[in-house]
Amino acid sequence: MSDSKTKPKNPKYSVSDEIHKAAYEATVAQEESDKAMMRLEMMGWDFEDAMVVIFDENCPPREVVKLAEQGKTKDEIIDALKKMMGKWSFHHHKQ
Repeated sequence: MSDSKTKPKNPKYSVSDEIHKAAYEATVAQEESDKAMMRLEMMGWDFEDAMVVIFDENCPPREVVKLAEQGKTKDEIIDALKKMMGKWSFHHHKQ
């Protein structure tokens, strides 16, 4: 039996790098969303509206803030981003 405290010298498969990368990407994405939420609230947006745009509609946080800074409303931002990303993200391809 091998000692559980020793690691194999040449493991056949290791997921630790993949796990760390995924966790890092998730953390960065959450921080971006949080920053966007804070920025929108500082611009006078209602918390619920900001939540809908960023989380429910899954719009890219940076784009949302950019459009909000241009004076766009929640619905205008959602429509604009759906049109921009619609070809591959929001619509199903008809066969």
